[in-house]
Amino acid sequence: MDKENNKFYSLTPEKLNENKKIYTEALDFAFANNDIKNIAITGIYGAGKSTVWKTYEKERDLKNIITVSLGKYEDDYSVDNKEQNGEPKFENNIKDNYDEITNTLNSNTEKNENNRIERQIINQILSQVKSKNIPLSKYGFKKNKDVKSIWKNILPIISFLLSIGIWTTKDVISPFLNSYSIGIGKIAIISTILFLYPSLYWAYKFFESNRLHLSKINVKGAEAKLNDLTHGDETILERDMKEIVYLLDCSGTEIVVFEDLDRYDNIEIFTKLRELNFLLNSFLSTQDRKIKKKIRFVYMLRDGLFLSKNRTKFFDFIVPVVPVIDSKNSENKLNEAVKTATNVPDKKVIAKISLYIDDMRLLKNIVNEYLVYENIIAIHELKLDANKLLALIVLKNIFPREFDLLQEDKGYIHSVFKNSEYYKTEARNALKERLEEVSDELAFLNSRDENSKFEAMAALISPNIRRYEYDNNTSWAEFLKEKSLNPNSSFRINYLYSASNSNWDDFNYETFVDKFILTTQERKDLVEHLPENRQSRIDELLKEKKTIEKKKRELSLYSVKDLLKILKASEVNKVFAETEEAITQNHYFPLIRFLIMQGLIDETYWHYKGCFYQGSLGKNDTIFIKNLLESKAQDVFLDLENPMEVKNRLDAEDFHRFNILNKKLLEACILSSSEDELIATITSASENDNYDLLIPILDVYEYEIIKKFTSIVINNNEQRLLEVMEESMNKSFVTFSNLLISIYTHTYTNIDGLKLFSAYIERNENVISLISDREFNRFIKNISLTEIKFHDITESEASAERIKEIERIQAYRLTVKNIRYITENILCRKSDYGNLLSDIFTSNSLASTKEYLESNFIEFIGQYIDENTMNEPYRNNEDIIIKIINSNLSDEYKLKYIKRNEVVISDISKIEELKENLYLIGTLIAKNKILFNINNINNYWCSIDEYDEEFVEYVDKNINDDNFKGILEGNIAISNTFINSSIVSDKVFEYALQCANKPITKIDENINREKVIKLINKDLVSITNENLNALLNNKFYDETVMLVNTKSDEQQDEAITMILGLTITPELIYKLINSNLSEENAKKLVNEIIDDVLIEKIDFDKLSVIEYVIDQGLSDININYICKNFKVFKLKDKFIEYLDINSKFRAIKVENLNPEFVRLTLSNPNVSVNSKIEIAIIKIENKANKDELVKVFSSIDDIAELADVWNNKNPSLDNVYKEQIGEALIKFGYATRTSYRGRLKIKERKKERKVY
Repeated sequence: MDKENNKFYSLTPEKLNENKKIYTEALDFAFANNDIKNIAITGIYGAGKSTVWKTYEKERDLKNIITVSLGKYEDDYSVDNKEQNGEPKFENNIKDNYDEITNTLNSNTEKNENNRIERQIINQILSQVKSKNIPLSKYGFKKNKDVKSIWKNILPIISFLLSIGIWTTKDVISPFLNSYSIGIGKIAIISTILFLYPSLYWAYKFFESNRLHLSKINVKGAEAKLNDLTHGDETILERDMKEIVYLLDCSGTEIVVFEDLDRYDNIEIFTKLRELNFLLNSFLSTQDRKIKKKIRFVYMLRDGLFLSKNRTKFFDFIVPVVPVIDSKNSENKLNEAVKTATNVPDKKVIAKISLYIDDMRLLKNIVNEYLVYENIIAIHELKLDANKLLALIVLKNIFPREFDLLQEDKGYIHSVFKNSEYYKTEARNALKERLEEVSDELAFLNSRDENSKFEAMAALISPNIRRYEYDNNTSWAEFLKEKSLNPNSSFRINYLYSASNSNWDDFNYETFVDKFILTTQERKDLVEHLPENRQSRIDELLKEKKTIEKKKRELSLYSVKDLLKILKASEVNKVFAETEEAITQNHYFPLIRFLIMQGLIDETYWHYKGCFYQGSLGKNDTIFIKNLLESKAQDVFLDLENPMEVKNRLDAEDFHRFNILNKKLLEACILSSSEDELIATITSASENDNYDLLIPILDVYEYEIIKKFTSIVINNNEQRLLEVMEESMNKSFVTFSNLLISIYTHTYTNIDGLKLFSAYIERNENVISLISDREFNRFIKNISLTEIKFHDITESEASAERIKEIERIQAYRLTVKNIRYITENILCRKSDYGNLLSDIFTSNSLASTKEYLESNFIEFIGQYIDENTMNEPYRNNEDIIIKIINSNLSDEYKLKYIKRNEVVISDISKIEELKENLYLIGTLIAKNKILFNINNINNYWCSIDEYDEEFVEYVDKNINDDNFKGILEGNIAISNTFINSSIVSDKVFEYALQCANKPITKIDENINREKVIKLINKDLVSITNENLNALLNNKFYDETVMLVNTKSDEQQDEAITMILGLTITPELIYKLINSNLSEENAKKLVNEIIDDVLIEKIDFDKLSVIEYVIDQGLSDININYICKNFKVFKLKDKFIEYLDINSKFRAIKVENLNPEFVRLTLSNPNVSVNSKIEIAIIKIENKANKDELVKVFSSIDDIAELADVWNNKNPSLDNVYKEQIGEALIKFGYATRTSYRGRLKIKERKKERKVY
């Protein structure tokens, strides 16, 4: 740090630019008031009293001020070890005598102390007054004389000597002087003058410096006192009060300031000063001077000096000073003061330490010393902790004596460090005791076969005891466990109470256990030591044992701070309070406790005491050891100068510390084969999760070092090496590979430990290519012995020779990827995915692989199929696919393979259990991968219960004119089946139709119309309910008619009977009626629809059927249809007679009353007159024209005369029929009645209506 950046602080009172306004106003008031002569500025130590006063001096430009500063700076801690300070140590029997002597001397001691203080007050006043201003003062200071003063002293001597010399040699020099007219008289005068000058000067000086005081004159027993010089108990200040008045009067001052006198806790001194002030100002007031002056005394003292309110009577004015700093606000001041340091302590530490700093001077000196120490000690070189340095400086300032003792490895703090081993021993013993208990319990549990205390209790139950109303399948252990959950529930027990007698009794859990199980103390002890779950308890104890062992190791590494953390509060208090040293009673003692508890002062304090000099340990060595002991994080690559020296200086426990890792130190442990230290270091990395630091260290080591490291660790603690492997796997490829290689090229006497690493080597095939040639054979041997199976050989990048070795010992996982890679490397050519199995099974070079495959055939084929993500076709030879089908591979995988298979199977008889594998054969058939021949067809056909579309398609693809007879005639059953198949193609159907010889009894309902026709024509459809129903369901009505008509009369009758038993439609009935059925069968069909039969659906040539329908009765629809088509209807008379007999003429619609029908009806002599009249009335009602009516009327003899009505005649209505017609004509407006006998006459109309 540059010097200009180091800001030091003066410990003298600081002059500010200005005071707080209130301070200035208060002091201005005091100095403006002439009655105020004694001014007190009060406040606690360090409050800033002097700063307030000095700043006021500066503000008001006060001159010629006399300041008296007498402090008593005895350390409160100076008596903490009286024996060390020289105070005698007495026995009890003489202690009282010593105290009496001491008390006798106290009064003299106090007077001497007062005289010393007062003498110093006078001296300090005298030192500030010019000596020339106080010539009459008896006090003065020695000082060097100037040339003028020297000459003033020399000239009198010279004058004196000259006077003597001249007088004694006057006879000799007279002649010479006479020549100058100087006679003996003048010589006498000159000598006298030269003699008187020094005599008078010396007399003046004598009386000036040594004034004579005549106290009394005694003449022959008569005594007169001139001055009382007997002082008695007077102190100097009391005796020389007038002298001091003289001094202050002559000094020219108006202000006398007294500082730090309060430290003597002596109010008497202040009383004398007040008296002095009064005397002084009284004297000044009597002087005859133009300007009257007042001399004011300003006292700076603490408030607590006066124990009562008397201080307000003592002083004329009091100015209180609010402390500028205390323990509550010193944090900000300390932060601000220390910020210029190069290594600034942590703010949190400053905040805590500042609670113990309540004095500004103390704070400033702490900062000053911190800056000095920071630049002197090797804080950068040794990477010291700024927080700890600050803590030590604070200790040095508040407890300097303790700091000195600590420098000498003595004192209270050092004793705390030293005694910490006692508490470590206690904690270690407690852990040891608990570890023994855990081990004993583990040994006990491991020696027992019972899994729980309930099993042990069950084993103690006599066989003569049995339960009542409980399932015998429930064990006694389960029963007891269940009852323990509800101990008050009762149950019945049968037990023998004598050799031949038993009894039933009710028990609850506790009473049963007490009576039948825990019958002896030995049994009680046994059950008490067994848990409810033995294995769970063993797991808990093993975990606890591991934790205890770790704590035991860590305990020896604990710093005092760590140790105090694990102690109870009462034990911590005991650590700090159990001592006779007075320091524990000091007000600031909690600071020491805080610094130790926080670890700010610990065992490494010696690094902060002085300069660092490099010896057998280098700078980095020291840094490492310091950080290690301080439990600070380390730079694992710190370049230790002497790693072996460092290793030798560390204790065994130190290697368990969390921060022990260092590249050079670890290397030194490896190269020196320091097994314990190396294992401890690895254990520390494991327990403290520091593999992130260990792996980078191993990463920079050469392979030979790693090999030695591996050799040491694997022979001592395989589990630790496992952990290193696990951590390095994802952190460093280099370290991981080196570890693997070194592990698997090591020579072992027992390979059990080597098997632990199988999972790592198997996933890292790259090591195959990384191993040196000289170590490769050992490597092959080790992986063979441990049955290593590399996961992915393709990652090995190894040579073909090494791949052959791996293949030979089958040291790889049986995966498609590995097999293909090995196959291609050994065969030196690319192996297509679909041909892979054939390549292996047909190559002598891959005999080991073939053996490996055959041993794991199902597993491999499953992978082989799964990994065919590109849907590569399988072209492995026929033997492979037969082997796959005949294997125990799951049907799902077999099917996947077959679906991608491209190889044709020539003989399916090689397939075992053909019937169970039909679905596979079906897939092969669907893919057309079975050779199309009579043997395969017959084998397949005999195995199936029913065929599917795939088989039909297979036949369709392969059958042709050349082979169909050989296939179908060789198996007529196929032909008979195919002709009744809806899924058979037309081509296959035609081939099958030529070979079929068995009529179908149950036709496929899905068969198409064309095939049905062909089958009927070939007489290959039998008359059955199933066939007829199928045809009817498909609405094959024409085909049904065709089928019925092709049969004999007997078969027809049977067919009609079957049809009538089915659900049939009128459409079919009409088709059958109109076919060549017999008259009897046609009538049977008509009867099915007799109520709804429609003549229009029946061929008019079917006369017998129509006649039968007429006889059964015609509906209005049929009547009108016949009328409408009356011209072609062949049973006209039969029809007219039916209408006449059944009076059905009214059912005929007018538009259907065609002239032919009307003519034949009216002319038919068999038709009744009423029917004919009915026709005439229908014509009238439908507005027929007169010509039609004339024809109708004329055709009916009984009403023929009525036709004359249109000939302007008035026919009479002389019979019933005429009357009916007349009424109709009148009603529908054709005629009216005349008045003459009711005859008819034509009614005149404007226009005749047209009849449609």
